[in-house]
Amino acid sequence: VCNELFVNDGGGLRPANNSNWVAVYGDDSFVVKAFGYARKYAPAGCKLYVNDYNEYMPAKTKDIVNIATKVKNANGCIDGIGMQSHISNMIMPETYIEAMNRYVDELGVIVHITELDVNAPISANPLYDQGVYMKKLFEAIIAADQAGVPLECVTVWGLTDEMSWKSSSKPLLFYGNLTPKPAYEGVMCALSGAEVAKPADYVEPKSDLTPFFEDYENKEYVGGPRYSSVQKIVGDAYEGEYCLENSEGYAEYDGYSIDVTQYAGHVIHVSFAIKSKADQCCCTADIDGTWPHICEVQTGTDEWVLAEGDFEVEEGTTMLTIYIESSDMSPYYLDNLKIEAVN
Repeated sequence: VCNELFVNDGGGLRPANNSNWVAVYGDDSFVVKAFGYARKYAPAGCKLYVNDYNEYMPAKTKDIVNIATKVKNANGCIDGIGMQSHISNMIMPETYIEAMNRYVDELGVIVHITELDVNAPISANPLYDQGVYMKKLFEAIIAADQAGVPLECVTVWGLTDEMSWKSSSKPLLFYGNLTPKPAYEGVMCALSGAEVAKPADYVEPKSDLTPFFEDYENKEYVGGPRYSSVQKIVGDAYEGEYCLENSEGYAEYDGYSIDVTQYAGHVIHVSFAIKSKADQCCCTADIDGTWPHICEVQTGTDEWVLAEGDFEVEEGTTMLTIYIESSDMSPYYLDNLKIEAVN
C-alpha cells in the first residue's frame, strides 16, 4: 500500500519537497487513509503491507513501527511489513532478526523479505566473503522461521549481477552466464550445514598493521564505490599531479570506501586532504547498521582542507569499511589518504 515512506536512515516521513503526498496532506494522515481505502476496495483476502528499505536500522525501524501502529489503531488494516533488505554493509544477522522480531512482536504482523541483495564487500576475497555472509544470514532467517516468526517469503532482487541495479557491487546469487556464485552456495550451505568452499585463488586476509597510504601518483587506488558512486584519477591534486575524484552518487552517503578490517582490535587514525563544493564532507565508519563519523570537515570553498580523526575497531570485527562522503552528493576530490593503527 505504501512504499519507501521515510527518509534514508530514519528521521520521519520524506519531506514535502520529496513526497507529493506530504506536500498535499501536510502530515502522515494519508497513510491511514490509503490503508482504509485499500481494505475497502482490494479483493477479499488481499494482505496489505508497508514496504521500506534500511528497515533494519534502529531509527528506521522505529519510524516503520510508529506508522504501522497508527494504521493498526485507526482501522486495523495492516497485515504485514515488507523488509526490502538492500544490504550494503553486511549488517550482523542478529541485528537484522532483532528488527524482524520487533515488527512481529509490537505489531502482530507477518513479514516478507521483498528485495534482498547483498553487496560483495571490498575485501581480499569479495565473492567468497559474500558467500560466507549469505550462509550466516540465511541460517538466521531459517532459525527465525523455525522458531515461529511469521516470515512468509524471501524474494531476491534480481537474477544475475549483470542485471542488477547495483551491478558494480555484485549483489546477487548468479554470474551473468547463470552459473551460481559463492553467494548461492552460501544459501545452500545454510540449508545443508556445509561450509562455503574457499576458491583456488583465495588470499589470506592481512594480519599486519602496515599503514595504508594513497597519494594517487601511480594512478591507482585499492578501494571502491559505496552504492552508486564512481571514482577516477584526475589532476589538480593537493600535492603532486593526481588525486581521486568521487562523483555520481545519488545519496549523501555514497562515497569512496576502504576495507580496514585488518585493524581489528586497534584504534585507527585517518587523515586526508579534501575539497568539495559541498558544505561538509565526512569520514564515516560502516559497521553493524550504524555509521559513526570518524571526522567531519567544513568544505564548500572549493579549496583543499585537511581532516583527521580516530576510531576504535573492536576486537573480533569480521568486516569493517570506512568511507568518505559529501553532505549533498557534490563531487569531492581526495588526496594523501592515510590510515594507520595508533595503539
